[in-house]
Amino acid sequence: MYSLVSLRMVRIIAGSLKGRLIKSGRNISFRPTKDRVKETLFAKLGNIKNKRVIDIFAGTGNLGFEALSRGAEHCIFVDNSKINTEIIKSNALSLKVLDKVDIRCSDAALFLKNGINIDIVLADPPYKYSNFDKLFREFEKLRKGTIIVLEASRNFIPTASFQERYISYKVMGETSLNFFRV
Repeated sequence: MYSLVSLRMVRIIAGSLKGRLIKSGRNISFRPTKDRVKETLFAKLGNIKNKRVIDIFAGTGNLGFEALSRGAEHCIFVDNSKINTEIIKSNALSLKVLDKVDIRCSDAALFLKNGINIDIVLADPPYKYSNFDKLFREFEKLRKGTIIVLEASRNFIPTASFQERYISYKVMGETSLNFFRV
């Protein structure tokens, strides 16, 4: 179990849960998405009401909970850390959205291999993540029309096979938001 002393809080910035706080680890190896980046991401996505979302490399669920707050019908949270998935469950309970989530402790690419029916992928891998070839192969198997939002370092370049699927991208400081359509 995680220690409450090692937690900090992250704010949901819009929607039905606006202003609510979610727990986010203080001494762990990921950085929560900044509010400015979240604002840009969801502004570019537009209306996500009744969409099915998956938040891979979920950390503590920051992007997925933001999506639910903005009207997403359901969110699958996938993270390979048991501690993170416990925090996600705790956050879902405190936000009273447990009935709208599935939480999986798994490698993101392996989980996608199972085939899922979703509308939007929110992917925020660690900046040092290096297995994009494998991840993009799994993205190729998603339903046609699925939108993928990949938060990465400003120097990110997608695999050659996926460059043709670019919708748009935006660089903000050290972060890039990359939008693709399968």
